[in-house]
Amino acid sequence: MKKILLSALVAAFAVTAQAQTAQYENDPLDLTIGLAVGIKPEYSGSDDREAFATPYLIGKYTFADRQSVFIGPEATLGYNYAYKDNIDMGISFDYREGRDSGEDVLLRGMEDLDDTVEAGPYIKITSGPITYSASLRYDIGGVHDGFVADFGAKYTHKFKPSLIGTLGVGTSYGDDDFMQHQYGVAASQVSLPLNRTEYRASASFYNVNATTSLTYMVNERLSVTAMAKAEKLTGDADDSPLVQDDMLYTGLLSVGYKLY
Repeated sequence: MKKILLSALVAAFAVTAQAQTAQYENDPLDLTIGLAVGIKPEYSGSDDREAFATPYLIGKYTFADRQSVFIGPEATLGYNYAYKDNIDMGISFDYREGRDSGEDVLLRGMEDLDDTVEAGPYIKITSGPITYSASLRYDIGGVHDGFVADFGAKYTHKFKPSLIGTLGVGTSYGDDDFMQHQYGVAASQVSLPLNRTEYRASASFYNVNATTSLTYMVNERLSVTAMAKAEKLTGDADDSPLVQDDMLYTGLLSVGYKLY
């Protein structure tokens, strides 16, 4: 079954894990399963939306002082080191979903983009209710052979112990290889009937985004999270002939249950 969760949803799931972990701070193992349903763009730049429903797993195992390994949505794996109480750093392996040329008429004649895995370092710095983050990921799956950098800030507010809200903003940068792979059109892929012209996408900041979420703890193990995200394509992504809509919206509702 094709994975359909977007990396953008990780933030909403992380809030669920954070709320539940507070109940079990001394346990080395933190494991939550759940189900998410929602709606998302068919591909980056599509003006069509598609519904999805998918199970998910969030897990963290603390094996040494300040050190842990984790697993999350989209088969995200990683290692985290709590350098200080407010600074986390580590390495993550993240899944990136491909693109099927049959998803839209505009993509007919384009090559399918395969799924891949991107890996690299990240850092998170928390100051009061705000967490700043940065990550750098390189394609180790040999699909686009480029790198992507993400930068963000997230504000977290506890309305009450059982109700947590977040508001985040972010931006992403892609190098030449990544941008051409995602948004470029080669000479052999030009289609005049589809108004698809040759296009060389260069390195640029290709989006800005805002995400908000609300998590309600039904009890110590059961939680419900609602999340909404708006993304504006920018730079060479916005100018691509493959982009029909530069404003992308994602929404989901998830239910999580803490096993450990």
